[in-house]
Amino acid sequence: MPSVRGNGNGASSFCFISPRDWAIRLMSHVAAYPRNQSKGGPLGIIHKIKRRLPIVGAGGSAPTTRPTPSAPPESTASQAAPAEPKTQMVSETEAVRDGSGQSVRDFIEELVKSNNIVLFMKGSPLSPSCGFSANAAGILSSYGEPIAHFDVLSDPEVRQGVKDFSDWPTIPQIYVGGEFLGGSDILMQMHDSGELKKVISTSS
Repeated sequence: MPSVRGNGNGASSFCFISPRDWAIRLMSHVAAYPRNQSKGGPLGIIHKIKRRLPIVGAGGSAPTTRPTPSAPPESTASQAAPAEPKTQMVSETEAVRDGSGQSVRDFIEELVKSNNIVLFMKGSPLSPSCGFSANAAGILSSYGEPIAHFDVLSDPEVRQGVKDFSDWPTIPQIYVGGEFLGGSDILMQMHDSGELKKVISTSS
């Protein structure tokens, strides 16, 4: 890079300075320039530029915070959980034929008269052996009344004898208040219509 230099006789001569030397001389001139001049010179220009630029992280303005997203409200379906059905404990009496010489008919008649609700079924209410017996036991248990039951699979004579006693060909058979109501299908119809509730309440 060319630089003008005087030779003492009033004439000027040119010499070449490397870019590195030129940068060093320029920085020395800038450093020697008075720092208190805010309106003129290179430092004054830099000062003006700094005044117009936004200052980040220094004084004054508060940092902008990102709003925390709020959780969506819970749906009413999750708040209102369905109530679980309550299981009602029912007193159950299993009738057993003692083999004392009592006739089958007398045994059935005594059992029906001495208990408000009697169910002749296959198995027991807690362990039924067929779907119709399970249906009848479930309906009767829903009323919370004591139930006397007899497993006809345990005694073939009673199984046939109860059919002759009621003149009804199928099992299960239901008696309420000493009266024969019918089988599983009739019991379901009476339960759905509300008639079974009336019969049980008036007989107890």
